[in-house]
Amino acid sequence: MKRPELIWTADGEADLRKLYNWMEEHSEQAGDHFIVVVDSALELLRSFPEMAPMYEPPFRRLLIGKRDIGLFYAVEGRRIVVHAIAFLNGDSSQIQRRLGLWS
Repeated sequence: MKRPELIWTADGEADLRKLYNWMEEHSEQAGDHFIVVVDSALELLRSFPEMAPMYEPPFRRLLIGKRDIGLFYAVEGRRIVVHAIAFLNGDSSQIQRRLGLWS
């Protein structure tokens, strides 16, 4: 069976770059380690697209690393679309607005 295609939205890619840069500023090699952890999680996700719990339909939230980062995605047919990746220790209304759940 063919595995689903993984697609990042522009906002999702911007989030990933922002987190990588923040981690590199705080600890050398932390950003590179973060990318390895995200890549591993995404490989698992491609095998089991619905493994993460539903956040708010149609979005699922996969916990990354030490569970303080959430990767927000939707399964769209044979595609997994990553919409956002963010620290989970803040106000959830910002991520909900970004996902179009709030106006």
